[in-house]
Amino acid sequence: MSEHERIDPARVQGEDKVVTADGENLGHVIAFWPDMLSPSHLVVEGGLVIHHDWYVPAHAIAAYVPPRNGEPGLVTLGVTRGQIDAAGWNQPPPGAPSVDEMIGG
Repeated sequence: MSEHERIDPARVQGEDKVVTADGENLGHVIAFWPDMLSPSHLVVEGGLVIHHDWYVPAHAIAAYVPPRNGEPGLVTLGVTRGQIDAAGWNQPPPGAPSVDEMIGG
């Protein structure tokens, strides 16, 4: 796949794993915003003890491996964890509801 080929975010599924460009496990997909058919953002939950929610713009997806043999898919981002922190992706995009509102919690 060329680095200019865009990944269709609608292929991503709930529970798919998400890793950063530097190999860090960010978490797993729990929701899509504004919807699953044409998401502009993936909502990713991470953290074992302290949970973090990330609103990852779909344009940050660099590669996608679909689920196989009962294992979740793998979303690889084109950004590092440091870039995610600096970009403020722990905050919802303008107009987006909270994670609790999205998942009904």
